[in-house]
Amino acid sequence: MAGWNLTGNTVSAEFDGSDEQERKELSVSQAAVTPAEHLCLPNAQDVLDGLMATKIAAHAADIAKKVPHARDMDDKMGQARRKLDWDAMWKCALDPVTGKKRYEESPAATEGTCTMCGKMCAVRTVNKVFEGTTIDLGMED
Repeated sequence: MAGWNLTGNTVSAEFDGSDEQERKELSVSQAAVTPAEHLCLPNAQDVLDGLMATKIAAHAADIAKKVPHARDMDDKMGQARRKLDWDAMWKCALDPVTGKKRYEESPAATEGTCTMCGKMCAVRTVNKVFEGTTIDLGMED
């Protein structure tokens, strides 16, 4: 890791990628708590994790306060999940780099399913129902 820089309300964290160095910038209007809080100085990943938690909390607050259009990206994410459209999900994600990394580390065992459930995938089952296809959760597809 190359480290992190704090300037005003912008934190820039640089991470070593597999092929080239990736740069991420996140802005916050208030301090973010990191996993290293009161234990040690935070590293770049700690800062990123703290900022992501802050972004999630701020987003949840916007939805709770009924800020107009606060749910738009969530609705797009829901549509992408229903279709298991991973590329669309990355576009909607607060942290697409981490999402892609997790997905690649744990690929789906059965095509057309999520990476966690395989043939027991609820999204797959619902999509098959909407298509009028017979549902078979046994060994045969």
